[in-house]
Amino acid sequence: TTASWLASTSALRVGFQADAALFLSERWRLAAQFALTTSETTPIQDKEGHRRGELTTQPFLALLGASYCLDPSASGRLRACGGIVAGTHLETGSTSGEFIYGSTNRWLVRPAFGLELQLAFLPIRFFAVSLGLTGLALPFPAAFQVQGLEDVATRSLPLFEGLIRLSVAFGSNR
Repeated sequence: TTASWLASTSALRVGFQADAALFLSERWRLAAQFALTTSETTPIQDKEGHRRGELTTQPFLALLGASYCLDPSASGRLRACGGIVAGTHLETGSTSGEFIYGSTNRWLVRPAFGLELQLAFLPIRFFAVSLGLTGLALPFPAAFQVQGLEDVATRSLPLFEGLIRLSVAFGSNR
C-alpha cells in the first residue's frame, strides 16, 4: 500500500473514546481525548473483477479541547459546554491476500480541528452522564492505494468527521 493525497469519502464507525478533563473554574473546561474506532476492510479486485485481497484501515484520534460552560440550570442538574478542539488524526492501512505481493503497513497523519458541544446531567455530587458532539475538519485529502491497482484499489479518507459519545464521569467538578 502507499499513502497519498486524494479526494475523500466518509464512513460511520463504532469506537471507543477516553478523555480526561480539568475544570479551571466553574465555566472553563480543558480536555484531552483519545479515540479508536473499528477497522474498515475494502476488497481489492483487479480490472477483470477477480478478488486479489483486502485493504484494511484503522483510525486513531488524539485531541485537545477548551470549552466554555454555561451556568447550570436552575435545578443545578444540567450543564452545557461548547468549545474548540484540535489535534491529530492517524490512520493505518495494510493489505493482505493470496495475490498481493509485498504487503505493507502505512500510516497517514493529518491535523484535525473542529467544534465540540456537551450536555451533562448531574444527578448527584461527583457523578455526571453526558452527551457530546464533535465535528472535525481534516484539511488535507488523503487515500490509501495498492501499488499496481491504483485505479481499482483505493480507500479515500474523509475530510470531515463527526463524533457522538455518551459518557459517564466521576470527579469533584464532573
